[in-house]
Amino acid sequence: TLLQSYANFFPAWWPPLPPPPERTYSNSEFFGLHLEKVYSSLSAEGPDASTLSDIAIDRGFTRTAISSAATQIDATWFVYGGRWGSWDAMSAYGGYPFPISGSVKEQYDYSGADAAVRVEATTQRLTPGSGGSTISNTLTWTSAAKPFGFLNESDRPMDYDLVLPAFHDVRLIPVDASSAPAGGGFNLAWRKHLGEHLPNYMASGPFSLPSGCYYCQQLRTWESVAFRQSGVNWLALHSDRCDTRGGDPGGGGGGGGDAPGGGGPRRGH
Repeated sequence: TLLQSYANFFPAWWPPLPPPPERTYSNSEFFGLHLEKVYSSLSAEGPDASTLSDIAIDRGFTRTAISSAATQIDATWFVYGGRWGSWDAMSAYGGYPFPISGSVKEQYDYSGADAAVRVEATTQRLTPGSGGSTISNTLTWTSAAKPFGFLNESDRPMDYDLVLPAFHDVRLIPVDASSAPAGGGFNLAWRKHLGEHLPNYMASGPFSLPSGCYYCQQLRTWESVAFRQSGVNWLALHSDRCDTRGGDPGGGGGGGGDAPGGGGPRRGH
């Protein structure tokens, strides 16, 4: 119905866009560590000074006396957020088992610590296109890595919520086992469009947007009454052919046969 009811951009008849996600130094730029800030004092959330002194003695600290005043100081603590849980993406069991021969060690069985990187480069094809035209393609490399660590040789780093220096090593992991959105296949141009172009769109309309952005081009195209009418006409002729049943998420490789919405497997390595 939006094709029929849309009445051009001005005046904007939809509510303002939500603000973009806030970036903090406690998280990485694209793939956050899902850490949270907690403002509190030890006296409010933790043991008293006497208990802390006993712990210091037990751990072999030289200065074991901890004053009550120290426990009253408000401080900023970083704790692990809700994304830190079992590393289900790397599990050999469940609805979408990962193709591994063993299981992840208990002390390494956590998600949330990984990060992914994406590198893009444009290259020209050696063979020309039609009429001798030049054709370019974008090559993409994506990889993911994860630090590994433990507390007391068995407990996971986030088992006690507080962020501690528990990590000892780092290894590359399959991108599909990382927490990166779309397996690291995010679109840099789309992210720039959301953060830089859409605010201008809401303030000044579609024709104030840069001409080189693909997504801005779509917003300008949407303003064409003839374009929207062509969509209405197409749906009137072909909407009865739409298959809304969806495909089998566990389907095998290849074209998916006659299954609706068929395609390749979920996993990519």
